[in-house]
Parts: sequence; structure tokens; C-alpha cells
Amino acid sequence: MCGRCAPISILVLVAAVNGCNAHRYATSPYLTSPEPRTRNTVLAQQFNDDGLKHIEAGELDEAQALFRQALDADLLYPAAHNNLGLVLLRQGKMYESAWEFSYAAKLMPHSAEPRHNLGTLMEKMGRFDEAETQYEAALAIDDSNVEVMGHLARVYVKQDRRDEKAISLLRKLAFQSDVGDWNRWARMWLVKLKE
Repeated sequence: MCGRCAPISILVLVAAVNGCNAHRYATSPYLTSPEPRTRNTVLAQQFNDDGLKHIEAGELDEAQALFRQALDADLLYPAAHNNLGLVLLRQGKMYESAWEFSYAAKLMPHSAEPRHNLGTLMEKMGRFDEAETQYEAALAIDDSNVEVMGHLARVYVKQDRRDEKAISLLRKLAFQSDVGDWNRWARMWLVKLKE
């Protein structure tokens, strides 16, 4: 009986080792080759920089391909996740965009940008409470970011909030910000909220 168990034991051992190796070299949605993953941050940065040029030119499909190549080169390159999220957002791919922004936020805990972008996404989806949470998280990191302040104030206005928190933020935009568009917008809403 032990003679019959030996081949089975060997098969179980081989399957376990192959299972561990399969996990170790598992492919991701970005990996285009089945080879073990290595991180090439220099190559990732080159692809990311090229992708940004295509965004500026309005070539979103090309930009998306380059950001995916950047992530093939280094899956943990946070700017490529954030920029891919921007492209996906412009293409109307909300859930994929949300995933990329969330992943970028985990990789860049001290950057307001992915949280701001996630807030913008949530705002576009009409999920104002979640947008507010993301904008507030971005402001906690960068409390002088006028764009984030403006977007948060806009969410407050969309929610018809008239509490001290909303009014205070509108006043800050109206009287302390040096960004003209936000100045005018905030002053207009301060007047409307008093009516």
C-alpha cells in the first residue's frame, strides 16, 4: 500500500511547488509577457512621460497604451496608475478609473492628486458624499490647493449646504484665493446663499 502512496505524494508535492511558483509569477492586467515581474522604474517613467504628451495632444488611446506599458515595466509606478485613471475617466470608464485612482492613492499616501481625481470621478457620478470625503482627504494633505478647495465648495453647493463649513470654504475661496475664476464663483455663491 505504501508503494502506491509514494507516486501520489510526489504528485501532491509537485503540485504544491508549482502552485507556489504560479502565485509568484502570476500575471496582472498590465503584464504582456509571462516572464517573472521585475521593476524597471526608468522605463516606466519614460512610458509615463510619453503618455502625458499624448494626453496633451488629445490622443487618449495612445496615452492609455503607454500608461499600460509603464505599468508592465513597473506595476508599482504610482504616476502611471494616476494618469491611466485620468485617461479612463475621459473615456467614460468610471469603474476602471476609480480602481486606478484608488491604487495610486495607496502608492502615494502623501499626494493629494489621486484623491482629488477620485473626488472628481465621484462628483461626476453624482456620489457627492464620497466626492466630499475624497476632496477633504486631498485637502488634509495639501490645504492650500485652490482647485481642491473649489471642487469641495462646488460639492457643498450641489448638496445645498449652508452650514458654517461650506460658508467658510466659500469665503476662503472668495477672499483669500488668488485664482480669479474661483474668486468670482465663490463670491457669486456667497450672495446666492444669503438670498
